[in-house]
Amino acid sequence: MGFYYTKLKKIARYANMRDNEFHHRFLEGLSSENQIEARHKWDIQDIQDV
Repeated sequence: MGFYYTKLKKIARYANMRDNEFHHRFLEGLSSENQIEARHKWDIQDIQDV
C-alpha cells in the first residue's frame, strides 16, 4: 500500500491534484480490505492532528 501511495502522490503533484481528489483516487485503487485500513489510519491521523 505504501508504494502505491507514494507513486500516486507523485502523479498527483504533477497533475496539481487537490488532496480530497487524491484521497478519493487512492482509495479507488485499493482492495476493500485495504480501503478500510487506509480510512482507519486517516481517521486516527486526523484525530491526532487536532
